[in-house]
Amino acid sequence: MSSEQVAIDTSRLIYPKLGSLEAPGEGAGLFGLNHELGDSLLRILPVAWEGSTSQGSGTSQCFDGLLRASHYVDLFHERYGDAYRAGIACCPDTLIASKKAQAKCSTDNEGRKRDAIYQELYEALYLKTQEALDSHSIPLVVGGDHSAPLASLVAIGENRKKNTKDQQWGVLHLDAHLDMRSSYEGVENSHASIMYHASRKAAGLTKIVSLGIRDYCKEEMAYASSIGACTLTDRAMRRALAEGASLKGLLSRALAELPQNVYLSFDIDGLDMANCPATGTPVPGGFQFYEMQLLLDLLVESGRAIVGADLCEIVCSGERPEESLDANVGSRVLWEMCNAIIASQIGAGSSAAGVTA
Repeated sequence: MSSEQVAIDTSRLIYPKLGSLEAPGEGAGLFGLNHELGDSLLRILPVAWEGSTSQGSGTSQCFDGLLRASHYVDLFHERYGDAYRAGIACCPDTLIASKKAQAKCSTDNEGRKRDAIYQELYEALYLKTQEALDSHSIPLVVGGDHSAPLASLVAIGENRKKNTKDQQWGVLHLDAHLDMRSSYEGVENSHASIMYHASRKAAGLTKIVSLGIRDYCKEEMAYASSIGACTLTDRAMRRALAEGASLKGLLSRALAELPQNVYLSFDIDGLDMANCPATGTPVPGGFQFYEMQLLLDLLVESGRAIVGADLCEIVCSGERPEESLDANVGSRVLWEMCNAIIASQIGAGSSAAGVTA
């Protein structure tokens, strides 16, 4: 028996339904869609950046791999039906800008120079995020290492400060790592630092809830506690489940810590490494795919609005055979995120217009 579908405001479904037997045509976009930027509810901002990776590389080519894999994802969603018809558009410009920065980074290995190069990406992504918000679209950053989306977080905070009554918002952070270091390996804007910098730079960000965590240092946890962040480590969650707690109950209590408006930050290594064997910094343990689906379902059911998101650290360089699995799983994680974001905006029980409310 399939799970019950969530009612969607059909007046917001502006694009036609695509036939289930139609293969994506030549030059088809993400998931075979060719939706326009101007009227789509969701705007994908591709990023090709890996200036702060530590172990493995290849996440700068993430979007190209996801694009190919996405053409094999069925569009009908078990929970949200044809929600994609609200519009899922891709911005091509951010990808070009960050590829330019990445080319420079490959020859400049010192931390200070990398930080300067990162600023190019930051400025480009900040502008593209603002453009999405000004068009009343939800920005979703895809690709790159986890340092990449910081500009989008800052832009969302500033936009909410200027344009919304409820300026408070939170981050739901799914990751193997806490990402609360002030810097890492000589790089200030590191993939290991995004939550630290977001907590200090993003206006109105009042809560960070981190799940799947299983690799962190003492100083990170101390900082997380000092800012009132909620952290459910993977070990603590598995122990609670072994002692009889329900997964739904644990996740619901974590989500209850969040304010009404939520940014979803998803590092693919938050999943069990069997789902992402090529990711740059893999850690044993983590969420199973269906546990991630439940988490997103519960977030939507809570009535919270997802006002922005990122999906990072997916390796699709084409150098290792296991990367095809990362692209396959990554494209399906992205599809789940897209549908959850749209449903949180126009589904029954949603707070509506999370970008502008």
